[in-house]
Order: sequence, then C-alpha cells, then structure tokens
Amino acid sequence: MTAAGGEQGGTLDAHLLKWYPERHILPGWLRKHLAGYALLLPACLLVLGVVAYPLGYTIWLSFTNAQDFDGPGAFAGLSNYRALLTDPSFWQAVRNTVLLSSITIALELLLGVLTALLLCWKFWGRSLVFLVVFVPWVFPAAFSSFAWYILFQPPFHTFYTHEAVQLKEALEGWLGPSAWYFATILTFNVWRCSSFIAVFVLAGLNGIPRGLLEFARLEAGSPWQQFRYVIVPHLRRFLVLAALTALVVTFMDYSIVYLETGGLIFQPLLGTEAYVTSIIDGRTGLGAAISVIQLPFIALLLFWAFRIFEREPSAHVVERGVQPIRIEAAAPLLNSEAGHLARPHPPRFRVNRRFLVITGGVVALLVAAFHLLPIYWTVIQAIRPVAENVDGNPFWARHPS
Repeated sequence: MTAAGGEQGGTLDAHLLKWYPERHILPGWLRKHLAGYALLLPACLLVLGVVAYPLGYTIWLSFTNAQDFDGPGAFAGLSNYRALLTDPSFWQAVRNTVLLSSITIALELLLGVLTALLLCWKFWGRSLVFLVVFVPWVFPAAFSSFAWYILFQPPFHTFYTHEAVQLKEALEGWLGPSAWYFATILTFNVWRCSSFIAVFVLAGLNGIPRGLLEFARLEAGSPWQQFRYVIVPHLRRFLVLAALTALVVTFMDYSIVYLETGGLIFQPLLGTEAYVTSIIDGRTGLGAAISVIQLPFIALLLFWAFRIFEREPSAHVVERGVQPIRIEAAAPLLNSEAGHLARPHPPRFRVNRRFLVITGGVVALLVAAFHLLPIYWTVIQAIRPVAENVDGNPFWARHPS
C-alpha cells in the first residue's frame, strides 16, 4: 500500500508539474550569485562597523551643537554649515588645501614618472637605486618629517643657516607669512609620495609589450611622440591609482603638517582646520561639519577617476611625415610568427650612447641623493657628540678634539 501510495504521489507530482511549471521563490540573478553574497557578508558587516558607523555619526554631529565631546548635543539643523560659508578661516583653508594638493600632485607625478623611466633603463646599480627610491615610503612618517623639519629649520649653526634664513624671509615677503612652512610640507610630500608613484609607474611600464615599444621607437618621429601616444595611454590606470593614493596622503594626513611646522599651524588646511576646531576649540559639531562638507567633492573626484580607470585604451596615431601610423593597430603584427617588422625609415632622433650613459648616471645619483638626504642628515646629527662645537659643514661627523 505504501509503494502504491508513493507511486500515486509521484504520478500526481508529475501531473502537477506538467500543468504548473516549477517556480522559484528567489529570482534567477540572486540564485546565481547567492554563494558570492554569502561569502561577502562578513566583510560587508566589518566595513559597516568600521566605516559606515563612524561616518554616519560624524554626519549626525555636523547637524548638532555638540561641544567638547560632552554628548551628541541638540539638533541645530544647517547652522554649522551656514557658519562655515561665512567663515574666512574656512575659505582660507579651502584655498590652501586646493593649492597644496594641486602643486604636490603635479610635482609627485612628474618626479615619479621620470624616476620610473630612469629605473626602466637597465644600468649598473639599478637595483640599488630602486631600493633607495623606495626608502621614503617605508620609513615612518614621523621620523622622515622630523628630518625635513630640521633641514628647513636648523636648530643650530650650519653652513647654510644664514642662507636659509634669508630665503625664508624672501619667500614669506613674496608669498605671505608661513610660506616657508607651506614649502616644507610640499617638499616632504613630494619626497615621500613620488617614491611609490615611481613604483606604480614602473609596474605599468613593465606591462607594456616590448614589441609595441620597439615599433613605436622605429616609427615615432621623436621620443616625446613615443611617450605621448604609446606609453601614457598604457600607464593611465597606474597614474590614476597613484594620483588618488598621493591625494589621500596629502589631503588627509594631519600629523605631517603638525610635525613639519613644529606644532605651529599658521596657515590652515582643511584637515588642520577640522582638528583645531574640534579638538582645541571644542566645537565638535562645527569640526564635524568641516569634515562632512568635503565628502561630495571627494565622491565626485573618485567617480571621475574611476571612469578614467575603467576606460579601455584607444588606438592612437603618430604622425610621421604625411602618413599617419596607427601604432596599437600594428602591435599584433609584432607578436606574430613572422617576427619583427622591418624598419621602414631610420629614427630621426639619435642620441650619442656615451652622452646618454653619463647623463643617466648623473640623474641616478641625483635621485638617490634626494631620497637619502634627510635620512643621512638625521643619522649624522644623531651620532654627533653633544659637547662638540657644531659649526662648519654639518654633513660630515667630526671627532671631538
């Protein structure tokens, strides 16, 4: 009877499925990715706890009149934002931040790309120069910022103290008070961030097909055309990622500003303005508003940067004489079994090899000296005896007589 009942039940199920097709409760796209969403759930919860909650609490504080972290405060609406729009110190911080970020990112990208192009060229001691270039990023920021501080503000008599004071007075007389501290912060950020930008760009250079570079070298009218139409399009994603990282370091790092100015924050940035308003002055709600008001602009910048990051490289054309040559379209020919293309025309731009080797060696030494200078300075001052009369050239440790 049981077997008959089971057979009858199976027949009934088959009959029902014939007239009522199987329907799933969950939609197809969710069933397809359900396992992936389940695996992502712990990470999403962690992000919500670490990022979303502090961000949401800061946004809530910006709408209150909280003082000295005594509590959330009473709801104040948009009064903090209206106060910021009429605060001259806030607009000065905006101008200083935009100016510092623009100049710093431009110099970091320039120095980072030039350093990467130098490291891409094989020469004796290349590995040592690469190690030296990476030193600023792996050293603690507090240590290296103090090194630059005593370089720009020597606490004792050195061979350049008089010239440093004259340059400081001239710079502040031309650009206004605290321009010397602004230059100190800018120099340190360029020194620190250009190193990892060089590493990013070097990784991108190593990913460009050698056949494409060889074809561009033969067909391009000059090295500038080769760099502009072949190298830059393939480095776009690496440059965007490096620029975003450098911008975050420059834009958000308050400790560098504090250490580089010796705790004397005369010209505010947005980060220092938020710190002074919240921590020192005790106006927590207004300080939170300074932080929150930056979010829309940062989101727009990230959206624009990721649009560039996701865009595929397009075919670029190099003009040689009257006939344009589509470099990326010809790249697959270089990887074919036929071998390399024959040189149709000799390159127009020729450089003496000895001159190139000497120039590259000098540039490599200058790059290494720039990245090691503050560390070397600090080490020398650390081993100098206190009782020694610190005069003359400070770059060499002298034995006390």
